[in-house]
Amino acid sequence: MDSRRVCVGIITKPVGINGQVRLYPYTTSPDFFFRHTRLFLKDSTEIMLKCLRIERSGDVVALIEGVKNRTEADVFRLQEVFVVREELPQLELNEYYHEDLIGLNVVDDKHEQLGKIGAIQDYGAGAFLEINLADRKLATIPFNREAIMDVNLPTCEVVINKRFLLL
Repeated sequence: MDSRRVCVGIITKPVGINGQVRLYPYTTSPDFFFRHTRLFLKDSTEIMLKCLRIERSGDVVALIEGVKNRTEADVFRLQEVFVVREELPQLELNEYYHEDLIGLNVVDDKHEQLGKIGAIQDYGAGAFLEINLADRKLATIPFNREAIMDVNLPTCEVVINKRFLLL
């Protein structure tokens, strides 16, 4: 996978019989997919989307160019969708692409090493960082101002408030 690409969503499943797919966006706004039609799969296959509508859930229903029926659409089930980093908007202060947080070291306020960020999960109530602890255990912490004290991309470090760590 090209490191200049950022994951912006996942195709969850086919919709209907005419080849539409449901796409769960990882972006702050599902409108992103109406502006960015040139996307890539993990294996670098380029796909072109024609976005049809945004569901109440925030999911996007779209057609993939060349896909004509549900059977062809099913091939894309659970495929992550990427965009070239240079095509993404400039971030505001204290905004981060999830892709940039994965693998960062997690330390407490005394700079004691706790582990590394393995994933970011969002089940609808806000993002949580999944932390692979040094003792091979998994912990989570909410990604909010109270729990995350500092994100320092140049030093590859995230400083957390251990009171919010969920083991």
